[in-house]
Amino acid sequence: MAKAIGFGFGQPYYYGEWAKGTLGYDESIVKYEYNPAKVTELLKAAGFPNGISIDLKVIAREPESTIGEFVQQMWTAVGIKTKLVAMERLSWIDSVRAMNFDTCFWRGGFGSTTGDPDTETAGLLRGAEQLGAMVRSGSGQDDEAGRGRDRSKKRHEAYREALRLMQERAYLLLGIAVPWVNVARKEFKG
Repeated sequence: MAKAIGFGFGQPYYYGEWAKGTLGYDESIVKYEYNPAKVTELLKAAGFPNGISIDLKVIAREPESTIGEFVQQMWTAVGIKTKLVAMERLSWIDSVRAMNFDTCFWRGGFGSTTGDPDTETAGLLRGAEQLGAMVRSGSGQDDEAGRGRDRSKKRHEAYREALRLMQERAYLLLGIAVPWVNVARKEFKG
């Protein structure tokens, strides 16, 4: 999927807003790599030897439709029978906000562009109340220790803990990242 949709530049992506060099980034934290045999094994262990059926809600536009088709094929092949549900964007947003979905995805600017996950995780950890509550309840504290402008060790550890909880509990799984390329002529100013 990364190669096809990423025009040869895409790559698997595992840690949401945490890119290398970002506060809290730690490659020793669990990642979920594409592993069809493991999926089949986990389905059987969970009591679903014949698989499960789910809906995957996507926004009815490109590239979401194509990404949804890739995911549908990969999941169905390993026993997660996936029905693709394409929705108008505002209906999709309402459905997701109401937590009315089996699974869904969105695309966005993943990977911290500032080197500070607070900028990019603000919506995930505080704006998305359900996710924020899950992260806070797991650690017994909220993300306030991470907020601010300093790059202290305490702040790094607060974000590392948030990333660890999100990954271990699989609250948010990533797929691919495609690098942005900006080009300007030397005469361009301002």
